Amino acid sequence: MHARNTVGASERNISDASVHILSKWKLIAWYWASQAALVLLVAPLWLMQGESVRGPEQPLGQWKWDWVLRVLSSWEYWGSVLGVIATLMVLQSVLVWPVRRPRARNRKGVPLWASVGAGALLGTMLAAAIFFGLGTILQINEEIRPRWLRDSNLMGWVFAAWCSGSFVAGSVLMYGFCLKRLRFGDRHEQVLAKVAATLFKGTLVEAVAILPLDVMFRRKSDCYCFAGTFWAFTLLIGAGLVTIGPAIFLPVLARRRKEWYGSRCDCCGYDMSGLDLRGVERCPECGAGWRREAREVCTRCGYDLRGIPTVDGVTRCPECGEEIR
Repeated sequence: MHARNTVGASERNISDASVHILSKWKLIAWYWASQAALVLLVAPLWLMQGESVRGPEQPLGQWKWDWVLRVLSSWEYWGSVLGVIATLMVLQSVLVWPVRRPRARNRKGVPLWASVGAGALLGTMLAAAIFFGLGTILQINEEIRPRWLRDSNLMGWVFAAWCSGSFVAGSVLMYGFCLKRLRFGDRHEQVLAKVAATLFKGTLVEAVAILPLDVMFRRKSDCYCFAGTFWAFTLLIGAGLVTIGPAIFLPVLARRRKEWYGSRCDCCGYDMSGLDLRGVERCPECGAGWRREAREVCTRCGYDLRGIPTVDGVTRCPECGEEIR
């Protein structure tokens, strides 16, 4: 009888896991389909208005449906757009890949370096948008533009050095931030959610900052497609599309997995949800301490207090100054 109940419970768990996996992939497929539809809708309109800006007379461009139809009939256009959609999907996948499955802290899984690389690449896109914004200032005011900056080859090298330096600096800073948050007790879902939210906020801030330059250039020039702000907004739109999904869904995922983490050993991942563990401080599977004592972690910031001396029954957190008794 006991064996039959065990088999039935196992079958129900497998069924529930299968339903959860199917619902997760349905959500991902729905999101990616919506994202692709948005890109397919916006791309020809964005290119059309960039092509048809005519200075003060038409600062927002002109609707040219024949131009749109001609572009939509081009195989080069469809190859470029599909390549952009695939790139967005790949960047999103790499960014969130370490959290596709929950895991115990001490269990090996996909390292964060791939997500850090994707985040650094998105940060480089934001840095490139800043570079194009600064270039627009020089385009608007030709008299303040030094002669050496008019050399296109030299500007190409300057742009490459700017992007390379931004990628290296972003990788180092982002990796340090992730290690710090993991040391404070955050899960991978929480860390990557903060990274995605920060990048998305940076995208919005840059868009607002570049908008006045864009308006000024539209009113002055008849060739907007070569404007720095055109390419800046193109990069910002791409970075925003990549980060908005993880920034929205990763915090939700972290809250949903909180119960999962709370019922498993952090060392071996043993499931203790169905066990009576009142008064038990050790994992019955590996023997490690699965419940952290009050003085092992700061209740305010999550800092690991193991090794911090206790004075008169009080442990002071070196990170935030909280006193734990």
